[in-house]
Amino acid sequence: ALRAFVDAMMRLEIAPTLAADGLDPERYRRRLLERFANPALRHRTLQIAMDGSQKLPQRILDTVRDRLTSGDSIERLALVVAAWIRFLDGVDEAGRSHAIEDPLRDALAALLAGADRQSAQASGGKSEAERDRIACICAFGPVFGTLGSERRFIDAVAHQSTRLREGGVRSALAAFD
Repeated sequence: ALRAFVDAMMRLEIAPTLAADGLDPERYRRRLLERFANPALRHRTLQIAMDGSQKLPQRILDTVRDRLTSGDSIERLALVVAAWIRFLDGVDEAGRSHAIEDPLRDALAALLAGADRQSAQASGGKSEAERDRIACICAFGPVFGTLGSERRFIDAVAHQSTRLREGGVRSALAAFD
């Protein structure tokens, strides 16, 4: 399910934004998926999530900006952002804790705590509280820049965050089938 999701995200949401001279997006996508599938690589998923505050802006958020400018879908990219935010909670779906290794770890922890307090005090329903929580997190300029003021981005990330919280990763991925 994860492979199918990444494949579709690369084809449908990332490749259309790539315009580098000499780059063949289709070949790049195929080679990257082959690399991800290589069991000989000793790169753990947790290592990929480390330093997310540094990786997310250059690997995902610039593409989000391009897609927003063109009016195209960002739903898969929004799931990536929502998953990173979920990861920052420090607990996986099975209730196991994991360390957050990120140069902005303390600021992010304070940000999440503040966002959780704010959403708990929200007078609207669950979806409005989640949207407020995500808006608070995405207002964090060192990671999101001006995306925190983009309603379409906030709504998409909040929608995917709700999917993750209510149904877990498998359910969120299956929603794209």
